[in-house]
Amino acid sequence: SVSVWLPADVGYVVANGLLYSIVESSPRRAERTTRIGITVDGTDVAQTLGGDGWRLNAPSNLVMFEGEGSFAVAGTNGTFSLDVTADATLTISDLNIVLASGSNERSPIAVESGASLSLILEGTNTLSAVASSTVAAISVPSGAAVAISGGGSLVLDAGVGAARIGGSKGVDAGAITISSGVISMTGASGAAAIGGGAVDDSGDGGGFESIAISDGTIFIDYKASDGIAIGGASSESAGTVSITGGTIYPVGADSSSY
Repeated sequence: SVSVWLPADVGYVVANGLLYSIVESSPRRAERTTRIGITVDGTDVAQTLGGDGWRLNAPSNLVMFEGEGSFAVAGTNGTFSLDVTADATLTISDLNIVLASGSNERSPIAVESGASLSLILEGTNTLSAVASSTVAAISVPSGAAVAISGGGSLVLDAGVGAARIGGSKGVDAGAITISSGVISMTGASGAAAIGGGAVDDSGDGGGFESIAISDGTIFIDYKASDGIAIGGASSESAGTVSITGGTIYPVGADSSSY
């Protein structure tokens, strides 16, 4: 046997091309695992560890899409999230990423600055960040872009002061386009539900580049204490909003303030 020191927050490691989960015992031990619950193109990511344009970053609990291409993503997991660093198309089908405590500052889907994501909805999908975090459900910072379409549904929840689609707290949002799908989300304390994250103590965040909605159905559970529904948390750094179609429903006790 071989003893290896691992940081306390590492839950998975790769050795000799195989994935191992870290079992909390005394001492901690590694057990071979072949299932994480997230599949890419029909195969669990634990089995292949990567493919053309994507790879599993096990220590960071990330499935990383680093090359241009189209990928089908499905499954259920409360630990791993998706990170997009290139121009990619993800078709998500019955994907449920509800991050548990310990994943505090990771968005279920993060589009890095300089990348663009075409997100196609199929089936019923849920993306939820840790409630005590400050990160967006779909993180789209300045310089990044997301375009959401498809015939499926998507439920979103995020952290404190974070947009559901757009900027995390203290982060400006990039370009957001919605052309179809049924999307449900809560309002965001101090942030836009779709758009910029709340302004932080340093005065950062609140802005966005652009938001375009041409079709689809959007439900926003809105309270008067929330930030605005669509746009920015700071008028000084507001971008452009274009709503040419679709239906947006304010719901909840304070929906008259929408």
